[in-house]
Amino acid sequence: MTDVETIAPSLAEQAYLDLRNRIMTRRLPAGKPLIEERLARNLELSRTPLREALIRLLGEGLLVKFEGSSYAVRRITASEYFQSMKVRLLLEPEAAARAADQIDRRAAASLKSLITSLGKREHQVEEHWAADDRLHGLIAEASGNVVLSRTIQSARTPARLFELTNPFERVAVDSNEHLAILDAAVQGDGKAASRAMQQHLRNLEREMLTMISG
Repeated sequence: MTDVETIAPSLAEQAYLDLRNRIMTRRLPAGKPLIEERLARNLELSRTPLREALIRLLGEGLLVKFEGSSYAVRRITASEYFQSMKVRLLLEPEAAARAADQIDRRAAASLKSLITSLGKREHQVEEHWAADDRLHGLIAEASGNVVLSRTIQSARTPARLFELTNPFERVAVDSNEHLAILDAAVQGDGKAASRAMQQHLRNLEREMLTMISG
């Protein structure tokens, strides 16, 4: 294996993680045009690993592609958001029930400490989005069903993009709901974990509807 073959995958992964983080923290907002040549220059990368990263993000539904080498962060409509929430309501309570007593207790304890700390902040910051990803990802993975976990991640993508464009401040409430899900899962109470997840998602759906309708 040559040096180029060894290095290229890590550069593509680096570009992918960098761009994904910028999208998920609103540094690359919805509709923001992404030109390969300009991105390669800004990230100090060659076009090949960058193109691999863009194709990967395109496949995950985070980008849309136009003619030539132009991309943009995907805009999510309200209709697609609520459709994705319906899918999440079908899948994530089931994942929470399956995760009960199977969840990594050390990871859960660490995340619980972080969520408790973040819940004391007045405004939503990047760390809240990261903690949200960790919570839902941890529950999905602990379900023990790889296909279920991947499908949940796919359904979360449009919901997350829409919420980034239309953020609502529910820091303390969100933290309390996340803690209820974690506590039930760690205690091995599948029914309680499922109910807590269902209530959390329904609250998000209802509050988003209220916000965009007002």
